[in-house]
Amino acid sequence: MNRDIGNPNRAFADGIKVYDLQGQSFDKVIDYFESRITKWYFKISRRKVLKDSNFMLMTTCSVLIDLFSQYFYGQYFSSKKHFIQFIEEHLDKYNQELTPPLETVDRDKKTGNPTQVKVKSIAEGLYVGFRCGVVHSARILEFGRINQVDKKNAISLQEWRYEHKNGREIQVNPALLLKELERIFRKYIKKLRKNDQEAVANFKKKFNFEYSTSFQ
Repeated sequence: MNRDIGNPNRAFADGIKVYDLQGQSFDKVIDYFESRITKWYFKISRRKVLKDSNFMLMTTCSVLIDLFSQYFYGQYFSSKKHFIQFIEEHLDKYNQELTPPLETVDRDKKTGNPTQVKVKSIAEGLYVGFRCGVVHSARILEFGRINQVDKKNAISLQEWRYEHKNGREIQVNPALLLKELERIFRKYIKKLRKNDQEAVANFKKKFNFEYSTSFQ
């Protein structure tokens, strides 16, 4: 479907306007897209002021996973299903089933009231506890924690004990996770440049929906 792209003079990336996208070759659009993600997300996130903020780095990582899952799978909008699928496929070394599941409280979609939710995997936990925690409550839910203590693993499941209470939590080193996402993004750009049919088709579906672009 066609959509109104708004003011064509809006910035798409540094030095690139939305109107610059129209009538460009696919290779040039990939150049623009790579520039946008690299400079606005990866490059700025490596600055010391942001590296000192675990929460802001985690927010950036959540946004990027949401974005990549839409482009990788050719989806018009974000979804829990594809967010989890992205982690299962591209961050699979960190994913594992949670036995027993972690428990939290979420909104019942029908009534709007609180309801008990079982989190059955690391991937689901990243969506519910981190992505949705950040977007909807500006916090990480109670079964999650962000820090940079673990210098080897971007994501891990850790046990904790405090006085007479104990449990498990998903821990994320957002600086390492950001590096993982940049590695995944570089591989994705290479697939697009090599004209991988599925990757290109999914990219065009999402990109055309967002910007009503016609490629040369």
